Amino acid sequence: MSNYIIVQKRGYVELWIDGKFAGNFDTQEEAQAEVNAA
Repeated sequence: MSNYIIVQKRGYVELWIDGKFAGNFDTQEEAQAEVNAA
């Protein structure tokens, strides 16, 4: 299982997996779905 962080920003969230930037998402749910797919 990867170590991930979801950072709440104004109007979007950032996803970081294992210390690497993995993308911007509109919602935390979208970011979580990306983590689950990885």
